[in-house]
Amino acid sequence: MTRLRSLTTIRNRGGRIAYCVAYSRFSRRRPLRGGSRRSVISSTARFSAPVVTRELFSVVRASARVAYDPGLYSAILEHQSAVQAAKDSAGSAFYGSAADASSLSLAIADSYAERLGGAFVELSARQGTHLAMSLRGTRVIAPGSRGRPLIDVDAGADAADAVDLCIDAADNELTFGGGAPAMRVRAAHAKVNVVGAKSPDAVFETNEPVTIVGSCQ
Repeated sequence: MTRLRSLTTIRNRGGRIAYCVAYSRFSRRRPLRGGSRRSVISSTARFSAPVVTRELFSVVRASARVAYDPGLYSAILEHQSAVQAAKDSAGSAFYGSAADASSLSLAIADSYAERLGGAFVELSARQGTHLAMSLRGTRVIAPGSRGRPLIDVDAGADAADAVDLCIDAADNELTFGGGAPAMRVRAAHAKVNVVGAKSPDAVFETNEPVTIVGSCQ
């Protein structure tokens, strides 16, 4: 029997100390694996780590295509335009005021208005003013207007505000966000005349009786 290597060698492999014993291929005793027997004696501390809980995740990169929907894009633009228009139209579409012995007359007929953020008509009168308003065949669509009337007439609350007020409102379609009457007339001491009949959408806050007349002339 011939032995090829009889000495035991010590090798340092990455911080691990291993003893390698040579053997003869003519020996009757076979090694477990390979051409040498290896036994690990010790390892350094730099290969040890504490046991911790970590989240496992994987990043997936895939090709994709952005879908284009013309109808959805048009709806988004229309919504943005409506919101911007409501912000830009936060004030009243028609506003007028009169005082002392002056007269104020406003006539609106066969009109259409939409996207209002405030009132459609806002009128103010004081003292001995003569105020006449005519609104016929008009359609107002203002869902963004909430908590205030579309038609707001203020004739004062003092005893000196003896306003002569005449309102002609018929055949109108007033649509808004609600929270208030469509038409409100505040006239504590004014003389209020209404052409034809009072509108069911109107609220009159007055201490004097409302008179039904044929016209405001």
